[in-house]
Amino acid sequence: MSDASRPIADSSTNVKLTSRPRRDDDLPFIEALHAEFDAERLLLDDADVDESMKQGLLHIQSKGRDAGHQNAEWDKKECVIEFNGDLVGSMVLYQDTEEIRLADLIISQTHRGLGVGIAMMTSIQQEAAASNRVLRLHVDKTNTDAIRFYEQRGFRLLEDRGRHLFVEWTPPDMTGKRLYFPGQ
Repeated sequence: MSDASRPIADSSTNVKLTSRPRRDDDLPFIEALHAEFDAERLLLDDADVDESMKQGLLHIQSKGRDAGHQNAEWDKKECVIEFNGDLVGSMVLYQDTEEIRLADLIISQTHRGLGVGIAMMTSIQQEAAASNRVLRLHVDKTNTDAIRFYEQRGFRLLEDRGRHLFVEWTPPDMTGKRLYFPGQ
């Protein structure tokens, strides 16, 4: 992915979807987006949890995500997703010459179901195909919507890693040409 802002949707629509590198002034949006996602994933809005405990759990989730993203040795790309000029999502991926690893793709609740995630995933898959690389990611086993999303886009299970499934999409021209070794 280039470092410049780039359109994702085709020009036949009036919708303008772009991704661009994350800037420091995007941090409040990204933190709020992650808090929204983590609260939803952990069912904190439905739980009988006081606000200070909820904030503490969200802080721990944030620190864990940051630590995991700090440890990667590959080229790291952190982007925000804009929909008609509004920030609606974030994405983190790592890449080397063999693989693109999607670490995060989060779309705000208010913009889900509008095709933003599909357009982003299609763009990433097109880039993987054009560069002759596989696309891999981990998905939480409890996130059945995400599992279905990835299955519908041709991802296949590589390995069950306990809480997460490790999945892969292989460009059509590469099918059968790449070996996967558990633990990669």
